[in-house]
Amino acid sequence: MQAMNALMCVTDPDRNGNYIVNLSNALFPTAVADKERDTLKAILTGFKVNQEVMNQQMAAANQQMADNTQAAIANAQRGVDRIRQIGAQATARFNATQAAHDAQHAAWWADQDNKARNAQGFTNYQRDQTVVRDVQQPNVHATVGNRTAAWLQQAFPDRIEEAPVAQYIKGVDYY
Repeated sequence: MQAMNALMCVTDPDRNGNYIVNLSNALFPTAVADKERDTLKAILTGFKVNQEVMNQQMAAANQQMADNTQAAIANAQRGVDRIRQIGAQATARFNATQAAHDAQHAAWWADQDNKARNAQGFTNYQRDQTVVRDVQQPNVHATVGNRTAAWLQQAFPDRIEEAPVAQYIKGVDYY
């Protein structure tokens, strides 16, 4: 048989919310328990926390926590930087592919545009129509009948002229 004595002490939280819990257990043979109880009481009541050691330990723990936090932040930033780099590389690849596609198809689109413009010119010829424009405002075009175009050019010789097919404006003179 043994006698047991347990004592638990808790300190008040410090400014960071940290606190200390001390748990002391003592086991004595029952034959000496009464005789040693005073010795145990003297040990427990004489126990004092060495605040300097505790402060050093807390400072070391706080520093380790700060170091761990900084390491986690740095690691997360490396991950973010890596993701941004992957995104930049993907954007560069996409832009290069798009530029190659545009360059490859630019001549085709120009040819299609030229064909549409010439087709409209031929349609205007078949319908006895003319595209006229204002000399002072060259982007002002109108498609009118040939007689109206001739009359406008006679009435306003310094202002109205026939627009050459090559200068038709897409979305205005043809589509």
